[in-house]
Order: sequence, then structure tokens, then C-alpha cells
Amino acid sequence: GLALTLPPDILVSGQGRLAALIKDDKLLATSLRAGRFERDVWKRYTAAKSTQALGGTVGQCDDKGCVAKLKGYGIAMSLAADGVAEDCRCVDILLALHGQRVTKAMGCGADLTVIDAWMLRQKGAYAIWLDPTGPQIQTVRGVQGPRLWSGWRRP
Repeated sequence: GLALTLPPDILVSGQGRLAALIKDDKLLATSLRAGRFERDVWKRYTAAKSTQALGGTVGQCDDKGCVAKLKGYGIAMSLAADGVAEDCRCVDILLALHGQRVTKAMGCGADLTVIDAWMLRQKGAYAIWLDPTGPQIQTVRGVQGPRLWSGWRRP
């Protein structure tokens, strides 16, 4: 099994405004403008030595998002809903940071791990460990329990 005491490989903020990959003691964020507080917390939590914008040698970014490879997984951070179909075809994990729900009509396969606005609203921020057996996912809701504002109702 995976020791979840190690820092996660991917972090996604609860509002979906920011995501980051952790590689070689670096926090590689989708933005260096948005989510300053989250970036600072994440940097301390992961013991990253520096914070950089995602891109360059780790990923490729354009105005619709970023695509990166980490530990054998293809990861897309989609900033525009019209880029989802293209991202779905070439990755294992899709982080939809454009505020919309990702549906099957967008062309994503069932084996794709998707985190979208609806999931973030329900479960809060995400931490993902990239294990050879598959992504290991932890959410705020999974750790702290249901949040009143997430639409949870007692059974």
C-alpha cells in the first residue's frame, strides 16, 4: 500500500482556482497569482523548497490549461471547458479547473479520473498520491466529514 504520510503528488484547492504538482522538492502551480494562501500552506505541507509556475520541463501550458507527465501518469489541468475533450484523450487524470461539471458528452472515458467543480463542491480540496496501482485520493470531506454548505443531508 501507499504510505499517505508522504507528501501528495497533486493538490487541488477546494474552489478549483488552483492546482499544483509536487516534483523534485518543487511546488509547480497552475498560477502564481491566484491562491497565494493555498500555495504557501501547500509549500509548507509538502516541504517544497520552491514554488514555480507549471510548464517548461514538467508540463506544457496554453490559455486552456496545462498537460504534464508525473510518475507515469498523464495529468491535465483544464482551464476552459472547450478544451476538455482534447485533454480527455491524452491523460489519466483530469483536473477541471474551469468551474463546470465534466460529463460523458464531453468525450471522457469511464477509466479517466476526473475532478470537477461539482466534486470539489461536494468533497472540498483534493490531495492525490500517484501510486503504481492507481491514484490514491484523499478529500477534505473524507478526512473531516461532511460540510454544511456542500449539500450533504443526514440520511
